[in-house]
Order: sequence, then C-alpha cells, then structure tokens
Amino acid sequence: MRIVRTLLVNCFPLIVPVLLVNLLLTDRLPRAMFGRDVFWHQIPRAIAYGENGLRIVLIAVPAFIPLRWRPVGLTVYAVGLALYVASWVALIAWPHSTWSTSPAGLLAPALYLPRKASGQVRGPFRCPA
Repeated sequence: MRIVRTLLVNCFPLIVPVLLVNLLLTDRLPRAMFGRDVFWHQIPRAIAYGENGLRIVLIAVPAFIPLRWRPVGLTVYAVGLALYVASWVALIAWPHSTWSTSPAGLLAPALYLPRKASGQVRGPFRCPA
C-alpha cells in the first residue's frame, strides 16, 4: 500500500494526460510541417540525441517531486490542459491558418506550461523544488 501511495502522490500523474494527448495526436499533425523528414532534417544527430535524452529525463523528474494540492490548483491545471489540447486541435484542424503557421501557433503546445523559474507563476500545484 505504501508503494502505491508513493507512486500516486507525486507530480507524475499530472504529466500522464499530456503524454496521452501527444501519443494520440502526433500522427495527425500535418506532415508538411511536423513530419520526421521535415522537422529533423537539418538538426545534427548529437543535438537530436541530446534533446531526446533530456526530454526523457524531464518527463521522469516529476515522479520524484511530492505533490501538495493547492485550492485553485485543479482549475489552473484543467485550463492549462484544455489550452494545450486546443493548440493541438488548431494545428490539426486548420494547418494552413494564420495561427497555425505563425511561430506562436507552431510553439503553442510548449508555451502553455507555467514557468516556475520566473517566480510569478508557480504552476497548478505546489511541487517543491
């Protein structure tokens, strides 16, 4: 029972919906903009391996951060997740729109995350550093 509690009372469950969205929608992104042959075309392998390795580490880190609920945390998290999903839907449904071809539109799935380092936005839940 203690092992189950330890596995569930950390920040990792907050990442799971984002990972599911990524898994379910990645194949639906426009290949002309996000295809492997286009997106990774001019990126050196050393940078690609470094980026993917760092991505794995950053996905695993929340499993080691205890979760402490805040009163408005669930609302902020739900709004952020909804914006994340909406940014994917916009890229998939309207790939040639002004929004989808703009830098903000292309980066939208990455931009919704609160920046803890800024000190202004602590995130939806208090995950101590």
